[in-house]
Amino acid sequence: MIGVAGFFLIALLGIAQDPGPPPTVRRVVSMEYPMLARMARLEGTVSLTAAILSDGTVGKVTVLSGPEPLSTPAREDLSRWLFESCHSSDGTCVVNVIFSFALRGTCTDSPRCPTEFQVDLPNKVLVTSRVFDRILP
Repeated sequence: MIGVAGFFLIALLGIAQDPGPPPTVRRVVSMEYPMLARMARLEGTVSLTAAILSDGTVGKVTVLSGPEPLSTPAREDLSRWLFESCHSSDGTCVVNVIFSFALRGTCTDSPRCPTEFQVDLPNKVLVTSRVFDRILP
């Protein structure tokens, strides 16, 4: 049996509050592999957290980790996603999304190598492209 002090402690720690499931993604916006990162042959992982507002739009996006040439484009991309409405008591939900950037093979036929964008909902994104096999004029 939990007394009044126990209930107070549970409420204080936030255990009694159920944040509910994270909001469902309604629209994902794809992105190109960042040109400067591709030219520098930079790969890596970017971890982001985003506040989802009551109307499903993305509010503030915070970079938790990842190199800047990849984190800035990932942050900008996530800010254009759309989610189902957030139903938390304060009108803001939080989602964590991980963007992984990988270079595979070389690009010889075009000055613009194609990008593949794969989403593994609810929170993983893989952005792949090829590296330039020569310096562009």
